Amino acid sequence: LFRSDLKKMRSTIMGHFGGKDTHIKVDSVKAFQANLKTTRGRHEIFIYPNSDHAFANESSQNYNKRDADTAWKRTLGFLKKYL
Repeated sequence: LFRSDLKKMRSTIMGHFGGKDTHIKVDSVKAFQANLKTTRGRHEIFIYPNSDHAFANESSQNYNKRDADTAWKRTLGFLKKYL
């Protein structure tokens, strides 16, 4: 998202990204994270260095149980905090 698009948002964002993902590059995630810092909200972005795209999808060849479990726990905590 472009910075101007992010400024229109009124919600808090959480994102989980695989560090080995070739679809969504880490540099893009870091740029997105930097842009989020210019917006309102307590955004939480996590990069899992040892995971690839769809690492939390049990039917994916890239499934990483440890990182998927961590992402799920973080998501539940995030939802509990903000909903």
